[in-house]
Amino acid sequence: MADMTPEEQRQWNEYQSWSTQVQAVKQSQLGLNKAIGEGKLRVTPEAAKAAAAACRKTGVELRAARLGLRFELDQTHLGDCQAGLGLAAQFKNKYEELKARLFDGEQILENMAKAYEAAGRAYQAAEDANRNNLQRKR
Repeated sequence: MADMTPEEQRQWNEYQSWSTQVQAVKQSQLGLNKAIGEGKLRVTPEAAKAAAAACRKTGVELRAARLGLRFELDQTHLGDCQAGLGLAAQFKNKYEELKARLFDGEQILENMAKAYEAAGRAYQAAEDANRNNLQRKR
């Protein structure tokens, strides 16, 4: 990696950062789904709507980042020997991996938005049922 230009190093670091962030979001979604499934997450419809909107906004940002990616590697800085060609292939693989992870991140965030909305609906349904029960007992 010592032969990289500052721009190539910046791109490499950015790819690594995005990849790590997408993995963190994936873990968050798994935790969210588990908490909702176990009834441990109760969220008001308003909060659920806000959380879903935040997930969708971030998903749009990931999509914009993914669609804005361009693979531009100046091969002359790496040379045409086997090591240089191998490093170029690694960059290309990381680029493709990042695009795939960003796409996964978009899907994960949409699933999280749907999970928040479902939790909000469940909360509202429970509130409505409780209110109906109380009114019948009066």
